[in-house]
Amino acid sequence: MTPAENCSAAQNGNPEPEIRVAALSIAAGALLISAITSALLITDPWREQTPATGVAGVGKYACTYIRHGDELFAGNSTTASRLVMRNTTGPDAAEVQCLLLRHKLSPGDVDGYFGERTEAEVKRLQRMDHVPADGIVGEQTWVLLRHVE
Repeated sequence: MTPAENCSAAQNGNPEPEIRVAALSIAAGALLISAITSALLITDPWREQTPATGVAGVGKYACTYIRHGDELFAGNSTTASRLVMRNTTGPDAAEVQCLLLRHKLSPGDVDGYFGERTEAEVKRLQRMDHVPADGIVGEQTWVLLRHVE
């Protein structure tokens, strides 16, 4: 239909072009509202920010070193046997990170997340002390970490 025919059809009482424009406007508006709502739900700017990745146990931990006999504790965990490995989160992971710092190793931020960098430094400690370098903190590695010179 040419523009002249559209105009003529509208004048003759045929509301088809006007309905198309109205429907298209409503659909575009609904799409825009949907996109904005989706973006707000994904980013959620009103939500209280959680530490780091939002994973439970991940955040900022302090290293408060305390000596008990010949063992060193960093104030986050007292375990000597719990397995701590890649993707572990929480106080046990933060304890490993603090104790690695005390051994002059660099696990990254003390954030309670046992990631790639923490694992690499655990392996380094294990190699230095001639134990199997698997990157997993078990009883043998806890002994190394807690050892005070």
